[in-house]
Amino acid sequence: MTNRTRRTVIMLVVGAMVVLPFVGLFAMERITAVGPSTDRPLAILLLGSDEGPPRDGDPLTGRADGFQLLFVSQERDRATFVSFPRDSWVPVTGLGETKINACMTSGPENCVATVEDVFQIEVDAYFATSMWGFADAVNEFVGCDIGDPELSRGCTRGLTYDVDFTCSSGCGGFAIEEAGEQQLSGFEALTIARNRKLRAEGDFTRSESQAELLAAAHAELKADGSIARMMDALRILRRHSATDLTLPQLTRLGLDALRLDPANVENVLAPSRVGTVGAASVVFLEDETYDIVAEAAATGRLPEEFRAG
Repeated sequence: MTNRTRRTVIMLVVGAMVVLPFVGLFAMERITAVGPSTDRPLAILLLGSDEGPPRDGDPLTGRADGFQLLFVSQERDRATFVSFPRDSWVPVTGLGETKINACMTSGPENCVATVEDVFQIEVDAYFATSMWGFADAVNEFVGCDIGDPELSRGCTRGLTYDVDFTCSSGCGGFAIEEAGEQQLSGFEALTIARNRKLRAEGDFTRSESQAELLAAAHAELKADGSIARMMDALRILRRHSATDLTLPQLTRLGLDALRLDPANVENVLAPSRVGTVGAASVVFLEDETYDIVAEAAATGRLPEEFRAG
C-alpha cells in the first residue's frame, strides 16, 4: 500500500467515524417520526390462535384463544394488559353475538374491528401467533433450540416465572413437575399459556397468565437494556407472529419498551362471570370491564380502584 493510498483509507475511516453517528441519529429520528399516533396512548391487540402446528389449519383463521389488549401511555412510561377469557360473549363483527375468540375465523383484522366496535376505542396494531409459534419465539428469545419440541427438551434457560400449579401429562406443552419460581423454556411457557384444566379458575387463570408471560419477557428485555438485544427480539417477533406494523414502527415500539420500567406494567383480567346461552357455557363481561378499557385507552392505566397496592 502506497503512502497516498494509506492516507486515503485513513481519511475515509475518519470520515465514516464522524458521519455515521449523525446518519444514525437521523435514522432514529425518522423511526420515531412514524408509527401509531403519539398524541394518545397506544392500543395493541395480542392474539393467540388455536390453529397451526401442532394442529392443522391456518393460524390466522383459527380461534383466538389468547386475547389481550395492551395499552401504553402517551408518555410511554406505563403499560396495562387487559386479558379476556376466550368465551367472552360479545357482538363479533360479521358474526353477531358469539364468543369473542370466533372473531379471528375471519382474520385478525376482524378481531380489531370487533374490539373497536365493542369498546368504542381505536386499535393501533395487532400481533397474532400460533401455539408452536409462541413456544418457538420464547425458545429463541431465551436461547433454546427451536423447531421440533424435542430439540428444546431439557433446556435450562427460560423466562423467570412463579408457577402456581404442576402438570405431568396432557399439559398443552411440556410437563411442569414443580411449582414455584423457575425458568420456563418455550414449551413449558406454552403449558402456562394453554392449560386450564389444572388451574384454580380454569380459562380465567390461563388468560391472565398469558399476559404475565409477556410481561416477564419484557422484564428480561429491560434487564439487558441493549439496542442489539431489542433488535434481536424484534426479529424473533417478526419470525414467529403476524402483525400489521412495519419494521420502523416495530423498532419504535422496541425503543419504547427499553425505556419502560417493568414495575409500571399492570395486568388485569377483565371482570366477568360465567353463564349460558342455550346449551353453551359462555362468559359475560361485567360493566367494570368497559370502564377499565375506557380508562386504559385514555391514560394507559387501570382505574385507580383496580391498581395493585
